[in-house]
Amino acid sequence: MTDVRREGFSLMEVILAMSILLGGVVVLGRLASIGAKHARTAEDLAAAQLLCEARITEILAGIAPAETLEEEPLPNSPDWVISQELLPLEQPGVVALSVTVTRAPQDLAGLATAPTEEKKEVSVTLVRWMLDPSIAQFGSAAPGSSSAAGAISP
Repeated sequence: MTDVRREGFSLMEVILAMSILLGGVVVLGRLASIGAKHARTAEDLAAAQLLCEARITEILAGIAPAETLEEEPLPNSPDWVISQELLPLEQPGVVALSVTVTRAPQDLAGLATAPTEEKKEVSVTLVRWMLDPSIAQFGSAAPGSSSAAGAISP
């Protein structure tokens, strides 16, 4: 009799290789899902920070009033609410402007969400020191006085 050698893989080897491949695909799919979730969170935090910075810039430029607000919706971003307050500091003539932009979880806002996806509240607070808007500005001069520095009177 002659020895007959078969070339190739046995059924057991193929099943083992397929199970290892399937396990790797499942793990990579889960990691991609987690990565996408964290990317959405980072995107939301970046958007909230930009909205905060925009509001602070509007206040400093005089476009928006420097007053206390409690959870008002933003006109250009209706799913975000803004709160701002002026906090006194120890330094006279200076206040801390605190601006908070918040977006509640989608299910609390009444919007449809995927039942398996868990949404978290996104909130960013930025604080900027500024001159107290309730006192007179330093640049305004009294009538009849010279506001030019180093002016020589005749």
